[in-house]
This record gives sequence, C-alpha cells and structure tokens, in this order.
Amino acid sequence: MGPAAREFQHDSFQDRETIVHYLSALGEAFRQGQLVLSSQGEDFLIDAPGLMRFTVRARQRGDRAQMVLKFSWKNRIKNDDFRVGPISPRREDESR
Repeated sequence: MGPAAREFQHDSFQDRETIVHYLSALGEAFRQGQLVLSSQGEDFLIDAPGLMRFTVRARQRGDRAQMVLKFSWKNRIKNDDFRVGPISPRREDESR
C-alpha cells in the first residue's frame, strides 16, 4: 500500500488584482520548482518537476463562467525499459 494521500483546498472570493497576484506568485513558485500553499496556518509543500501536463478548461453558460487550470505530474518517473548500449546482433535462430 502506498503513502497516504494528502490534499489541499482553498475557496474564496477575490478581486482581479488579487487573482493576478496569486497567479504571479504561482508562476514564480513553478519557476523555482517548489510550491508552498498556505491556508489557516497550514502549509502544503509540493515539488514541481521540469516537465508536467498542463490543461486549461473554460466554459460559459448564461451569466456564469468557469475556468479551470490543471497541472499534473508524477513525482518519480520510472524508465526501466530505457537502455543505452551497443546493438546486439541478431542470431539466425532468433529471426524465425
């Protein structure tokens, strides 16, 4: 069984300038490779790798709009099938 899941969530109403401030701070955190999310005295630390999936989703229905920015990645990428070395010549009995 793997490690216990950890989760952080924060919901609030903010004005545009505050949202711009948060997005700027988020951009700098990604640049540094480490995100610290804080709410109500609790810190949530996440290491961000150099390569991750980025998804943007937006929709508008009537007078309501929603935009979701999603970043996802695996903390450890396992490449057991990757090898570097000379090519082995195929033996005659292996080609049949």
